[in-house]
Amino acid sequence: MDYDTVISIAGVSIGAGDAMNLSGDDYGAYQSDEKLLPFDIETINRLRFDDGTQHVILEKQDDDWVLPEM
Repeated sequence: MDYDTVISIAGVSIGAGDAMNLSGDDYGAYQSDEKLLPFDIETINRLRFDDGTQHVILEKQDDDWVLPEM
């Protein structure tokens, strides 16, 4: 590519970025009134992650999470 083509592509890219930035739409995070998890997270004391052939278990002991199998 020659110099003029590179400058043209950079100008179009900058212009498109500015146009998207100044469009005024709010792209903030979606905030739902529903809970993501339908249970009280404070009552969970054991997690098992399983891929069908292997698994890992995490257990809560006091205020820490540990791997009891290790």
